[in-house]
Amino acid sequence: VYPLAYTVPGDDHGSMEDPMDAIEMMKNSRELQLLVLIFVVTVTGYNCAAVYVTAYLNSIWHAILDNFRPVTIWMCDLAIFYVILPGSGFGEVWGKYSFIQVLGLLTLFLGTAVYNGNLRWPVGRHGYEPIADGETPMTPRDMSSPALARSPLLRGPVPKPPQDGGLAADMRRKPKYNEV
Repeated sequence: VYPLAYTVPGDDHGSMEDPMDAIEMMKNSRELQLLVLIFVVTVTGYNCAAVYVTAYLNSIWHAILDNFRPVTIWMCDLAIFYVILPGSGFGEVWGKYSFIQVLGLLTLFLGTAVYNGNLRWPVGRHGYEPIADGETPMTPRDMSSPALARSPLLRGPVPKPPQDGGLAADMRRKPKYNEV
């Protein structure tokens, strides 16, 4: 969107957004450089934490925690406006349509709880149906999307590792029982 904003007419040197002006402002402002550095560090920290959450818990926890991000940011903005720096103009004011934002956040939480199985509706099916006698259980491949099921990575033969005789091949090779 940023390159597109440069082509749209506006008040910033004739365009809606001028990237060269933004770079020049960052060159000449220590405060702006510090803010950009803080932003990069916090986004890096957030992404590293997300990888650890997914690795050590699971992707469902990652999705749940992702839902708390907009709520946390919005509540912090409200707290800055009304509690931390009242009258400064910083933060976010409670507007006449803020209740719609609350309804949207509640819908987000409700949808996540239903999807993850934490909240059950009084109607509809819940969980998996028991497997009948003689019926084969579904595999993850059976439950995948049709586009994923057509993937050549899943349908084709598994590629064999190169037989180069190097360390990589030794690491991929399973030891025999008598080699342990």
